[in-house]
Amino acid sequence: MLVLAAVAVALALQPANPTWTSDGTRVAYANLGSSSARGELVVAYADGSGRHVVYKSDTCCEPVLGAAGSRIVFVSNFQLYAVGAGGGKVTPLALSPGFNTPWFTLSPNRETIAFDDGCACGHSPDSVALVGVRAGGRPFVVARPKKTTDSIDGFSPDGTLLVFTRAPWDYNGASKGKPVLMAQSVRGGRAVPLARSGLIGASSVPSNALWPQWSPDGKWVAFIVPRPTPRLELLSTSGGAPSVLVPKLSGLSSFSWSPTSTRIAFGQYGHQTDALATVDLQGHETVVSGSLVWVSNDSWDRPQWSPDGSRLTFMVRGGGIWVVGADGTGLKQIA
Repeated sequence: MLVLAAVAVALALQPANPTWTSDGTRVAYANLGSSSARGELVVAYADGSGRHVVYKSDTCCEPVLGAAGSRIVFVSNFQLYAVGAGGGKVTPLALSPGFNTPWFTLSPNRETIAFDDGCACGHSPDSVALVGVRAGGRPFVVARPKKTTDSIDGFSPDGTLLVFTRAPWDYNGASKGKPVLMAQSVRGGRAVPLARSGLIGASSVPSNALWPQWSPDGKWVAFIVPRPTPRLELLSTSGGAPSVLVPKLSGLSSFSWSPTSTRIAFGQYGHQTDALATVDLQGHETVVSGSLVWVSNDSWDRPQWSPDGSRLTFMVRGGGIWVVGADGTGLKQIA
């Protein structure tokens, strides 16, 4: 898979990986250094009115994402679990000890989980797998040829296709060939090259695009172009040449579409400070984190929009979970 370096986070930074619950009123996050020396999964009200712990474990809990039905999906000891935002029974979602889950993402309706089946460390090849948020059970692992490794890019707007990258791989580091964008139906079957998937706009996505993500309304595809200075580009699914949204990314920063399909959130890196920013479809950027230094636990982790697209939640260097309006107003610490 394409291995991206994790963003270093100071040991003193306790709250991490914030995400919105499906109703948009609360933020779930991992507390990686609680007073009891155990990890915690915490749910806090976005208005700052209170918080409560819904799960504890010595190996808890990241990544964290808010799923359908007011569930929180998280990884503990490299295994997928779900728990209600109000607490209660913790449900394992991948019912096999053979599945190792370092990272995952959700379909647009938050009903399907795509996760790494492997270490995501570069020392062995990885597969990608799918499992339902509500039912759990034995996941569907996407079959791959030998001497290849797969990594997740995202879902089609309707959630029926998983887009991923298949790259050559071998143990001595002398693999030959180029990565290929692929698509897999969440209902099963065989994966096909993305250009032949039938997904609108897929045939126009450059073969070297990194992390292609379709807008929720299906009208656009955003992707990173690997260059000495990477950049974020935008492609209309109705045709035409791509346009440059963010001309200079100092690293392979993850990004995410707003639910309204009008803006993209991304990490804006600077020489002294990093910021959480958004960009509209004309390339106008807005820093929303103010003077705070935005960080993520891993460069795979994507900025987290509220379900209605009106707010974002993020963590900052030095500690703390914050929420902010999509226009940069209403900046507030909640943990």
